Amino acid sequence: MDCREINKALFFYAENTLQGDQRSTIEEHLRECADCRAFLLFLRETLDNIDADRLEKSDPLFFTRVTERLNNKIEAGSFLKRRFVSYLAAAAVFTGVIAGGISMGKLFSGSILSERQALNEEISFLDELKQEPIESFFLTLNEDENE
Repeated sequence: MDCREINKALFFYAENTLQGDQRSTIEEHLRECADCRAFLLFLRETLDNIDADRLEKSDPLFFTRVTERLNNKIEAGSFLKRRFVSYLAAAAVFTGVIAGGISMGKLFSGSILSERQALNEEISFLDELKQEPIESFFLTLNEDENE
């Protein structure tokens, strides 16, 4: 077998999952090829590191610590939202008070009375009953010229 085929089968050889004929063929090749022996050593070290990482005990309180941190962040976020909403409500009340003050000022100022007087003057100007009809104006105009 050439080195490519051996390298493909070395993982199974390192895991001891190969059957007799394949195993003996790989062992014969490993006695003759230094590159494949070096690759086998690298592969075994890597697998040992993976096994060592698997055997490390996980922290049993890891989940509770993570969930506590997440809950604290959520509570902090809701606190900021509540704070923002209170500022927003205060600004709305302040704006309402200012608008109310402005409208009350307009109500009690003299400018509205003068506007009402101007409106009454316009209405009386347009009221035909209080004005002289145009026909009588022309009739009196002719009488004035004749005199």
